[in-house]
Amino acid sequence: MRNIIHKIFLASLALKTINGIFEIFGGLMFLFFQSHYVARFLLLLVQGEFGEDPEDPFLSQMLYTANHLSVSTRIFLAFYLLAHGIINITLAMALKRKIHIAYPIAIGFFFAFMMYELFRFSIHPSFWLGGLLCLDAIVIYSIIKEYRKVLHLKKSESLLVV
Repeated sequence: MRNIIHKIFLASLALKTINGIFEIFGGLMFLFFQSHYVARFLLLLVQGEFGEDPEDPFLSQMLYTANHLSVSTRIFLAFYLLAHGIINITLAMALKRKIHIAYPIAIGFFFAFMMYELFRFSIHPSFWLGGLLCLDAIVIYSIIKEYRKVLHLKKSESLLVV
């Protein structure tokens, strides 16, 4: 069981890093490009799926929303995505290096972001946000388990030194 949780932990670090890169890219897009350019880029990304089902309500809504964002919404999205992306990458790298202080910080930040996602879910429930909430709960659980293992090893090492 420990090995499975450790593999989940390592996979979550990789996913958090990849996700962070995409969030930084998305944040920069919202910051420096007008809404219609963002919508065109999104259309380019989902072109194959959209071509299969041009009536897809999710894709249609996503493209419509991206095309009609207010300036304040774009700025909010830009800074939220940039902050979340930078935090994800920084914490994932620190956890990978087993920097002890990173574990409680990561748990706190990921829990805070999860609470924000839960708030958003309570206002606008969606399958994707629900899935993200479940994934984040698994990530936090795996970090807690990994942190306990690291603390146990540190305690064992200190007993051996004495």
